[in-house]
Amino acid sequence: MRFFFFSLEESRMHIHIRQAEKKAKIWIEPSISLAENKGFSSTEISNIIKEVQKHEHIIREKWNNHRGSNND
Repeated sequence: MRFFFFSLEESRMHIHIRQAEKKAKIWIEPSISLAENKGFSSTEISNIIKEVQKHEHIIREKWNNHRGSNND
């Protein structure tokens, strides 16, 4: 499973997840929630959300380094 950002996408904080042909997008702001899902089971999505919650501080740090600290 791969977690990543796209460079020139919307400014609202989020992360993409891909595994083979499955993909999902998770909002980080205003709260961690599912934005879209294509192929992951509900159990897999629950586990992905738990991982995002567990590593939220790292994701936020990486987002800010990737996008710059001004996310307007």
